[in-house]
Amino acid sequence: MNNAVTLSSKGQVTIPKVIRDRLALKPGDRVVFLVRGEQVVLEAVGSIMDWYGAFSAGGPTAEWSDVRDQVHREVGRRTAAEGTPASAEEDAGIASG
Repeated sequence: MNNAVTLSSKGQVTIPKVIRDRLALKPGDRVVFLVRGEQVVLEAVGSIMDWYGAFSAGGPTAEWSDVRDQVHREVGRRTAAEGTPASAEEDAGIASG
């Protein structure tokens, strides 16, 4: 899927509709830019609620802090498996938030 866009004077681009649709992105959603070699990868960033129920963090009475910690460990594990440093945004000089 190739979609060329033009960089604005402020360094902004519009994500083409076909890509927004493919990633199910809607206004207010967050994305992250990852630099992998000479490529930039755009990934949708879900909320912690997207992970709710995906882990057994001690049963139905688990504290949210336990669930959050388990999610952070899983995200770290997946990031390490991809070979992408956890601070890829910082390495690329991209501010988060």
